[in-house]
Amino acid sequence: MPASSSPWTWTAGQTVAVLEAMKTETPVTAPAAGVLRREALAPGAGVARGQRLARIES
Repeated sequence: MPASSSPWTWTAGQTVAVLEAMKTETPVTAPAAGVLRREALAPGAGVARGQRLARIES
């Protein structure tokens, strides 16, 4: 994803991000269709369990 806060339109099940830890990649998929709005995270930044990465507005 680009590093801007612009919204993107997604469909349910579409991959919206890929998280990497210990050389293992984990895809994050959209649970519903809508407009995805990212939280302000820099590429390569660490994230915590349960941390919001984005929100989907229908």
